[in-house]
Amino acid sequence: MREDILSSLVKPINTQRAKNIIIFVGDGMGNPITVASRIFKGQLRGQPGEEDMLEFERFPHTGISKTYCVDSQVADSACSATALFHGVKAPFKTLGVDRNVVKDDCDSLLKFRAKWPHSIAEAAQKAGMRTGFVTTTSVTHATPAALYAHSPNREWETDKDIPELQRHCKDIARQLVEDTPGKDFNVIMGGGLFASSHLKYETDAADERRRKKPDAQPSLEQMTIAAIETLSNGENGFFLM
Repeated sequence: MREDILSSLVKPINTQRAKNIIIFVGDGMGNPITVASRIFKGQLRGQPGEEDMLEFERFPHTGISKTYCVDSQVADSACSATALFHGVKAPFKTLGVDRNVVKDDCDSLLKFRAKWPHSIAEAAQKAGMRTGFVTTTSVTHATPAALYAHSPNREWETDKDIPELQRHCKDIARQLVEDTPGKDFNVIMGGGLFASSHLKYETDAADERRRKKPDAQPSLEQMTIAAIETLSNGENGFFLM
């Protein structure tokens, strides 16, 4: 540990400009999950595990942020992803909005349309970058949806999910295929394409791939590699979640 700290202190600042941006989101992956993963990784190699390190723990810089919604001390995926991708705090269970929008209220969403925050995916597209996302959830789930959707309720994934009196708002799926930046993504992979909803847990999916089942789902690693290969064709770099 002492050597790691000393090494970080003398490491020169990287002043180069990155061409590509990749954001990995461990949804719900707090410190206890990180610790358990680190220990499990070490024990797979016959070690006690607590001294092991995950790859992202080897990065030269790490940080911890406070996670909460505008109106809730305990955050959910929707307001958390909005903070990640838009840089603003949002009410509990809302997507791509700020504190002005009231949960479940379509009128408040449309009233403040001019103030909708812009996501990093939209900024990347305006800069001429190729964009995409890969997820083990459904592609309309709160975390990926925060990249492209504005909704007063994360659960309004399809028109049937929206109460009749609120249907003057677009559902999340329609925003993905009809609006910017959703319709301009170069890569979209996840549940809804390889499964009817979320993908299976990797332990189950890996077993199906080993048995060469024709409908076996790809792994997150396989999807990520395919996405990077596709997005790398652009001259101006890419953004991938």
